[in-house]
Amino acid sequence: MLLIYNSEIYFMFDQLLQIIHYIDQDRIIDAASKLLEIVKDKDDEELMKIAAELEKEIKELREEKSILEVVSLTYATEFKHLLEEMENVRKRKIKLLSMELINRLGGNNYLVKELLTQRRVEVKPHTFI
Repeated sequence: MLLIYNSEIYFMFDQLLQIIHYIDQDRIIDAASKLLEIVKDKDDEELMKIAAELEKEIKELREEKSILEVVSLTYATEFKHLLEEMENVRKRKIKLLSMELINRLGGNNYLVKELLTQRRVEVKPHTFI
């Protein structure tokens, strides 16, 4: 029984690390979709509320661009800029909701918290002549 429990924790931890990696690569929608798959089996009401908001934002982000087809050309460029700004805000919201879900699913694990909050550093190779 203990072995099964430990393998479930390892599996969850592995999935959370993969989702954090997606977030680091700015693959926010992929990360959120993977999180929604994990959360759908949970019974926690607060998790489900956050997941519902996350799902709503993803849906609106995907459907927003269809409005450009019906807007007249005089307002199309301004509307396009507005949609780009809204897309950036939605992505930030999706990222924050995803990070909150990861934190809760990780059981407030110190390592998960650190991975979510640390700034990523790009390591460039040193070349010597």
